[in-house]
Amino acid sequence: MTDNGSSGTGTTVWIIDTAKNAVVGSMTGFSVPNTLAVTPESAHLYVGNTGWHTVSVVSTHTNTIKGTITVESGPRAMK
Repeated sequence: MTDNGSSGTGTTVWIIDTAKNAVVGSMTGFSVPNTLAVTPESAHLYVGNTGWHTVSVVSTHTNTIKGTITVESGPRAMK
């Protein structure tokens, strides 16, 4: 789950335990996170940073940002 902020300036991604349907933490360091994609094995989460025109690569095992991919604009959606 992402927090875009009331004026589109959010920096937070909330960590959810899907077995409990509960928020268990949060991560900061994003810029208007608005789209998410997870790898089939659930090892990585891709977070679209509209404010920076980047995609952050997050390890779901450590909840840390492992890398950044620069994109032309957006991103607005991921598959």
